[in-house]
Amino acid sequence: MTYASNTLRDALNRANSSTIATHLQKAQLGTVLAGHVPQQISGAVPAAQTNELATVLGLGLPYTSRASAVLRATVRTVSSGAVLGELTPVNHDVTPSTGNVAVSPSGDIVFLETDKATKVDVVYAPIAGEVVEWTGPAPLGIMVLPAWIIARNPLLLLEATPTVATIGGRKIILAPAAAVVATTKAALAIDRSKVYFNYATDVVTYATVKLLLTPETPLVTALAASATTA
Repeated sequence: MTYASNTLRDALNRANSSTIATHLQKAQLGTVLAGHVPQQISGAVPAAQTNELATVLGLGLPYTSRASAVLRATVRTVSSGAVLGELTPVNHDVTPSTGNVAVSPSGDIVFLETDKATKVDVVYAPIAGEVVEWTGPAPLGIMVLPAWIIARNPLLLLEATPTVATIGGRKIILAPAAAVVATTKAALAIDRSKVYFNYATDVVTYATVKLLLTPETPLVTALAASATTA
């Protein structure tokens, strides 16, 4: 990458009172705070989530501030059992075992349901992106995403709801897959070019999906670009 001699980063550092608002807009301050700055949640109550497996409880994070990694998680109280204190983060898309905390395929923070956590503290690294919704065909349970979405490098499948199917309703989001998935489930393709549903049982042929796309101008690109004002 070639860096400009007078970048947006430089302009933000100067904080010229007459141009700072323009520079903050170009940097997309709201997206920076929600999608790049570590987030802290205290005293949250995990609950069952429509997008997640029945074996986990989640925090229901905002779609504009989904998680990429858990930095720290502590259980304050439980309804039963003895899983209190620090939890062990596991890899993204891995279903947590007892004493673990994970990031689900849809970007939520999840805990094993049988650990019975009722109040948790979490610090996590978010993932920046733009939420978009698209409705289209899914012949044989395979939705090929349009070129403009693929070009934006989808990050997460947030929701998947069939509009023509034998078994409808919002689907549970699984880890990225290479083929059609089990009944009542959906998954983004590994190469992020498709969304897979179940066809043998659910007979999904048309659906609406919500996806988190890479920001149109990633922060690293925006900060390195030439500032248009002083």
